[in-house]
Parts: sequence; structure tokens; C-alpha cells
Amino acid sequence: MSLKLHRYLRRIKYGGPLSPTRQTLHNLHRAHLLAIPFENIDVQLGLVPSLELDDIFEKLIVRERGGWCFEHNLLFAWVVRQIGLRVDLIGATVNRSKHVEGAPINHLALLAHLDEPYLADVGFGNGFLIPTPLREGPFNDGRFDFKLTCHGNYWRFYNHRENGATYDFTTEPIDLATIEAANRSLATTSESPFVQTLVCAQLTENGMTTLTNAALRVFLPAHMNEESASSHASFERILRDHFALQIDRSEALWTRVADQHKQWLRKRIRGF
Repeated sequence: MSLKLHRYLRRIKYGGPLSPTRQTLHNLHRAHLLAIPFENIDVQLGLVPSLELDDIFEKLIVRERGGWCFEHNLLFAWVVRQIGLRVDLIGATVNRSKHVEGAPINHLALLAHLDEPYLADVGFGNGFLIPTPLREGPFNDGRFDFKLTCHGNYWRFYNHRENGATYDFTTEPIDLATIEAANRSLATTSESPFVQTLVCAQLTENGMTTLTNAALRVFLPAHMNEESASSHASFERILRDHFALQIDRSEALWTRVADQHKQWLRKRIRGF
């Protein structure tokens, strides 16, 4: 086992088998999502996340940060290949049905090849805990209900009712140049939701925790708890206690997030 793989496994607290099987894929996928949060903090601070594997490893594993879809799924694809499984990088478009035809790719997912293809995705933020066979119909990950449908030359994934998003994808592998272009566009374009909004998400055994700007939501089986950060100190506490994140430039981040949250509240009051 390489030193990098060993450090990754320690980060996700996984000590199980590494044989190239469906169960190992499921176990690693679940452990990754329970240990490493989704977050776009670098983008909020005006940075373009690097997609070099060494840089992703340094950020998510060594510095124990989170990342967004491109970082998470590129790292997980490397891990899966290390244990001997074949996996393809799959480009997807979130909520394509709400946009014009030909909307650009804005998400990265994975297709793992075992006895049949499996959709894997550790980078959607608030999606499914374990990979699912690429078959039409509903499925459940032990927390929420999801669905896959096939529409001729593409598939559509339906997220759980607490989010409601979809993403469309084909089974054709995507090239790194396209991934890099999508990564840069989402990190720099003013219309990008990731430029406009701080998003953090952490899956849990029985639910999930999300932070949208200053609004924290903790989803549990029977109810949902909600609070908002009201100061830099409370914002730091939320990042630390709910996402295990400590950010060097947290004061600058809070200044931006507080302003974005006020704008969001004003729009909500006005009804748009």
C-alpha cells in the first residue's frame, strides 16, 4: 500500500478490506462521505481550486479541508483505481431541465465498473451515501429516497426531497480539459451559485448538515434543527463543530458570507 493511500484511509477512518469488490466500493464511498465535507470556501475567497491530484490530496487529506465535486471525485477515482477497480469520470449537468438545451457540464460524477456499472458520487454535497447500480427506478441509502431514470441517450438522477435537485449525465467518459474548464468557470463566473453563495455539507449516518451562507440546517430522522450564524465567533463555531473545518482567513470569509446572507434575506422578503 502506498503512503498516500494509507493517509487517505486514515483520514476517512477506514480499516476494512481493500479487495476490488462492490462491498469495498460501498464501504469506501460511505466512509469518505461521512469524514470529508463538501465546501466551496476557496471559491468564496476568490481562488480557483487546483485539480492537480497532489494539490487535492494536500488540501483534503493533509490539511483536512473539504472540497467541491471536482476535487472529491477526482480523489475518489484515484483511490478506487488504486485498489484495482475501473472507474470513468462522468460529466453531468445539474438541473438541466430548468435551463436551455445544451447547458454546460457543471458537475463531475463517477461510473465504477463491477458486475454492472455503478453510479458513484462523493462530490454532490448532499447526495447518496453508497453507490447505486445504474438501473432505472427508486433507491434508498438508509437515509433518503432517490431515483434514476433513463431518457434514451442520457440518465437523470433525482436527489432526495430535502434538496430536490436533479442532474443529467451520459455514460461517456469526460476528458480532463472539459473538467478543468468547468472548474474554472464555476469558480470565477459572477453568475455561478458557488461564487454567490457559501455552501458546506456533511453527510451523517442518519441525515445531513448543511450551511448556506450563514444558515445552518441539521437534518435528523424526525425533524430539522435550524440556526443562523450571527457573528464571526458563531460562524467559526459552526464550521468547527459541524464540519470540522478551521479556516485561516475566516474573518474575511465571514465578512463576505454575512453580506451575502443579508442580500438573500432581502430577496426572500421581496418574494424573488
